[in-house]
Amino acid sequence: MRPGWTCARDGRWKMPEFYHWSGDEFQRVQMLLDALGLETGSLQIKCPAAEIAECGSEMDGKRPCRVISIVGAGGKTSTMFQLAKEYAGMGKRVIVTTSTHIFRPDGYEVVLKDQPEWLERLMEFTEKPGGNILVTAAEEMDWKKGKNDNFPCDKAKKKLKGMEPHEIGRLLNYCDVLLIEADGSKGLPVKVPAEHEPVIIPETQVVIGCAGLTAIGEMIQEVCFRSEFLERIRKDGKVTEQLLAEILCSESGTRKNVGKRAYRILLNQLDGSREKGAAEQTAKWIDQWSQKNGKENVTIAASCFCILRIKNDGCTGNVKCNW
Repeated sequence: MRPGWTCARDGRWKMPEFYHWSGDEFQRVQMLLDALGLETGSLQIKCPAAEIAECGSEMDGKRPCRVISIVGAGGKTSTMFQLAKEYAGMGKRVIVTTSTHIFRPDGYEVVLKDQPEWLERLMEFTEKPGGNILVTAAEEMDWKKGKNDNFPCDKAKKKLKGMEPHEIGRLLNYCDVLLIEADGSKGLPVKVPAEHEPVIIPETQVVIGCAGLTAIGEMIQEVCFRSEFLERIRKDGKVTEQLLAEILCSESGTRKNVGKRAYRILLNQLDGSREKGAAEQTAKWIDQWSQKNGKENVTIAASCFCILRIKNDGCTGNVKCNW
């Protein structure tokens, strides 16, 4: 498969697509960094002084944020590695990690904390020229699909177990950009966090909340991880654009534990005209929610990485899936 390409529902290969919400419509941009407002220029991120003090950042308000945590559901890992590739393309040293669990990625250098050479490998990474990506975690563990897992792969794979928050914070000494998958969702497109979730380290400057548009119109219990906690927000029979917006904006939902940090919303699985219409309606509800609750409008992006619900085996190499 060509690097960076994904498989569409009809089997054709296509490049990922990224969109930035202008307030009226989604406008296509070249990079996910642009869509999320994390790049310099007209979409550059500007953190108020209060946010910088809150998260202990040394940002000057003009540089891309250094520590980004990704929460929610429906494409967190794809989002994280896309950002890693874009930052590496800018000459940054990027470390990718998790405070929960992720599948061991193919094609990336992986170093584990339970290996004797862990610190040595980290030091070697700092000496490399910019434009490199390193994946690190506490340990590797076997994984086999359980009855509550919704990943397309049925075969046993390897998973990486996340480190403790204080251990993740130490990684700042070895990279220019630290990307953290800070939530788990069992492969479902929507999530409502439990009391102990998400695990956002104090050094985080930006939180990206993800959700999958394929959830729209589906029964809540079938597409929402930890749907039992949805009563804290609102509970109906099916996921609507309004409900998805409420989950993404609520401090009992995807925005939980964000505090005064910069917050971005990414609507993934923008696979067809139905999802594009759902993305626009969801974005409008998000804007309405912000205005109603006296909040500044949040930056909203949308993306199409690949289709999760493929019919053939996602592990044999017939189709490459990003989770």
